[in-house]
Amino acid sequence: MADTVWTAGGRRLAVEVFGDPDGIPVFLMHGTPGSRLGQHPRGQLLHRLGVRLIAFDRPGYGRSGTAGEWWLIRAVQADIRMYADHS
Repeated sequence: MADTVWTAGGRRLAVEVFGDPDGIPVFLMHGTPGSRLGQHPRGQLLHRLGVRLIAFDRPGYGRSGTAGEWWLIRAVQADIRMYADHS
């Protein structure tokens, strides 16, 4: 189940974490259109590798909201930076 976090601009961001909760954080950078529900390695493999895989719905897709220039790559970069700084 996805967690909902809020960006500084008040936009909803759906994030789901797979694998080892204490593992090395790795962001899943899927293409557009794409979401946290796409293919990713099995949880057992992620645990064995010591990886905490962080997947998200891009702005405007899935459960992530849109706001302003949501389609720009820099919006995705800002989302990742915000989540990484606060998790």
